[in-house]
Amino acid sequence: MSLWVCLIVGSTLRIWNFWKPSLWLDEFATSWAVSGHGSSGNLAERSVKYLLIPPTYFPLVKLSTILFGTSEFALRLPSVLAGIASILLV
Repeated sequence: MSLWVCLIVGSTLRIWNFWKPSLWLDEFATSWAVSGHGSSGNLAERSVKYLLIPPTYFPLVKLSTILFGTSEFALRLPSVLAGIASILLV
């Protein structure tokens, strides 16, 4: 029972207005890495070479931007879903 309460409260906190604030610098960098404008190499190379982030995150963001466009919602959706999934893992 308490797991479900934690899941509902945690999900609500993660979803509540997650698209409202303007983009932060790391989200601009994610958008740049996913779009590939003005850079060479594939998505994995850009993520590791320029952003020093493991490349497993960016294919999910790329898929999200393909499905939902290049909005703030699409850039943040994989992080929100991962945050909700982390509640279950913890």
